[in-house]
Amino acid sequence: MLPLPVLYNMSMRIILILFLLGPLTVSAQLEFYRSNGLTVTRNGEILDYAWSGGLNSSQWSPIDLNNDGVDDLFIYDRSARTFNTYLANPSNSKYELVFDYANAFPPVRDWVLLRDYNCDGKNDIFTYTPGGIRVYKNTSQGSSVSFELKEPILLSFYDFGSTPYYSSIYMSNVDIPSIDDFDGDGDLDIHTFTLAGQTIEFHENLSADIGICDSLAFVLENRCYGMAGEDAISPNIYIGQEYLDGNFCTFNVPDPEEGPKSMKNGGAHSGSTLCAFDYDNNGQKDLLLGDITAEDMTLIYIEDRGILPDSATSKEVGFPIADIPIDMKVFNAAFYVDVDMDEVNDLMVSPGNATESEDVDCTWFYKNNGTNEAPVFNLQSTGHFQNDMIDMGTGAFPRLVDVNADGRLDLIVSNRGFYQEDGTFSEAVYAFIQSGPTESPIFDLQEEDFQGLGALGFGGHIVPSFGDMDNDGDQDMFLGDGDGELHYFENTAGPGQAMVLGPYVTLQANGNDLDLGANLIPQIFDLDQDGLLDLMVGERNGHVNYLRNQGTAEVFNLVLVEDTIGNLLTDLDGNQVGYSAPWFFLNEEGGVSGLFGTEHGAVYYVADVDPDPTSTWIITDSAAFGIMNGVRACPVLVDINSDGLPDIINGNLSGGLGLYLGGTPPVGLEEIPLDLPFSLAPNPASGIIHLRANPSTSSTYDIIIMDMMGRMVYHESRPSEALMDYILDVSFLSSGTYIIVLTSEESQGMARFVKE
Repeated sequence: MLPLPVLYNMSMRIILILFLLGPLTVSAQLEFYRSNGLTVTRNGEILDYAWSGGLNSSQWSPIDLNNDGVDDLFIYDRSARTFNTYLANPSNSKYELVFDYANAFPPVRDWVLLRDYNCDGKNDIFTYTPGGIRVYKNTSQGSSVSFELKEPILLSFYDFGSTPYYSSIYMSNVDIPSIDDFDGDGDLDIHTFTLAGQTIEFHENLSADIGICDSLAFVLENRCYGMAGEDAISPNIYIGQEYLDGNFCTFNVPDPEEGPKSMKNGGAHSGSTLCAFDYDNNGQKDLLLGDITAEDMTLIYIEDRGILPDSATSKEVGFPIADIPIDMKVFNAAFYVDVDMDEVNDLMVSPGNATESEDVDCTWFYKNNGTNEAPVFNLQSTGHFQNDMIDMGTGAFPRLVDVNADGRLDLIVSNRGFYQEDGTFSEAVYAFIQSGPTESPIFDLQEEDFQGLGALGFGGHIVPSFGDMDNDGDQDMFLGDGDGELHYFENTAGPGQAMVLGPYVTLQANGNDLDLGANLIPQIFDLDQDGLLDLMVGERNGHVNYLRNQGTAEVFNLVLVEDTIGNLLTDLDGNQVGYSAPWFFLNEEGGVSGLFGTEHGAVYYVADVDPDPTSTWIITDSAAFGIMNGVRACPVLVDINSDGLPDIINGNLSGGLGLYLGGTPPVGLEEIPLDLPFSLAPNPASGIIHLRANPSTSSTYDIIIMDMMGRMVYHESRPSEALMDYILDVSFLSSGTYIIVLTSEESQGMARFVKE
């Protein structure tokens, strides 16, 4: 048993890392840090990555972030233009969502592949730059992650038989290349599509040949790699005689295998993706190809012909035919990466499109039950990681309101919609009902068609806002839609009763339905502080409309007095696409402040909002509080964990939410080794929990239960053998989220559970 001073110190250390599992009480105002610390459940299961921000078009790469010798995960989402990092815990084969490393990564766009180009064991960044490929060198030291620009645009040596020259390796921003050691010589080669888009270029890296590993010395070895061609207007792929008959390659480099190496010392394509691995175990990597018009992927089998150019020998349409074939709408990209910590690369597949593609069940995980040299892929999940997130498909617009009149705010999330096979979107409104103690709330998904709103057929992009518009003591609702109209729903339940929304009426002006543009995002708020609730409405063009209430507290009369309040615009460079998402709130001085979500993902902050319709607001910060979890930001500000500090929930285009807790982040986890995995069942639990561990030492272990404020609520000591199957009675605890810590002088473990 550990002495009390040690237990106290341990408690303090645990408090420092609780931001990974729950919020901490802090005192500073208008400071925020990103967290995954509030519990969200669905069907009784905790969503481990609830606040990660959703996934639509995900790209997966390995990287060792904390320098522990184990690859962690980097996931870039092309739709929201964001990335998340996940630390690997080999002791339980689980990944922990962390945000500590976000600021270390440089700006990236369209596609990102992490690969080690300079043989130092640290994965570097390859990403798109207009017309080509940009490279950042990984300069991390210890657990401190950093990058520096290595090449603003990669060059290759071209020789078509006349005047050789150096030029950039062409890349379309739509395509995703293969960057891999294709010829097994220890450096990274590149396969990408030509400018015409029908054939594949092979750029060999000569770094190994010249003995300088980080030289990035590329030469175009083959402009028509594998003698494989892709149709310009369809996903059809041609090899062999089909390829020759189609005249896909009218010219190549003079000698694809020998010619350019002498220098080693010195119809537009619409979209394709490439991924390399040796599927048939012949010692030569094959190419898995996705096309922008295809729902499946095609594997091109490659044969090494020695001194002759490599050749495509066959193709497998609808890959993998040995298991469940890839089938998503549309334009799929594959990534050969270990995602289950068994040191064997698996296959992750997701749409390559930023928009207009499958947005749920779009992270297909094929486990490799073979080896890296001879993979055997078996589909395990169509929503890997994604099923553990709040994910509303395309677009997420959060709101907080007390739905069941229990005195606690529930989370309402609407969306643009879920992508359908015919190219349309089916909108929905989800309700996550709050339970547990107010300082560590639990949000449980209980309704996937809140109040039947999704079935009303508003045509995509619906956003609610709540307020007592008729002064009867309950919360009514305005709903903005994609067509620019506002619909009013009266709550007919009465004060103290669960919400019941009656039939809607569409707001009118001069006898016609009021049309404010497109993609409305309303907020009910008393802007001029006259005791009457007004309506502030963002829209697609980046303006914020001000509808002043000129009626009474019981009978509202909303009149449009300004279509660009404060002369505020959230579009960039006057492109008329701003998706303004206003959120006004009262500040400590008794005045009004505002947050404004934008299309490009930053959140504007106006500290002093003047309600005069003719005024011009001064933007205090155009990248407020470091909030950036995806394009089409939609923030709401409220004290969600009752610690006296405002928090922010921010939606994005990928259908997810980012959680930003008020205050300053505590110290991280790096110095706390967690080397004792254990299981808890059931979880959530109401009474008895079975704790099962397998300690490697014979020490006495302390069993500690702590609440999310870091307070110890239970402590006992037991011999290590008792932990093989130990029964914990947690019936005495209040509902909420807790941490169980098992610790001895040699090892410790930690897990979260929910008391129902």
